[in-house]
Amino acid sequence: MNVKQIIKNYLKENGFDGLCCNSCGCGLNKLFDCDGDGMEKCQPGYKHTGPEKNGRAKINKDGLYEWYSVKKGSL
Repeated sequence: MNVKQIIKNYLKENGFDGLCCNSCGCGLNKLFDCDGDGMEKCQPGYKHTGPEKNGRAKINKDGLYEWYSVKKGSL
């Protein structure tokens, strides 16, 4: 087991959808998508989707914007 797997297990066990910080976010399926650059600032986060762009949103396969935040629920 490596650090990435330990973090992924922790996030899943505690109901989080991924990681986020001020400049990016990543889901459980693509943890450390940024190659871990600056990951010491990452916090557990929740996935959000919507029709409007958020500052660090990416478009998902359904054409909606997707981003991660430390806040749970709708933003």
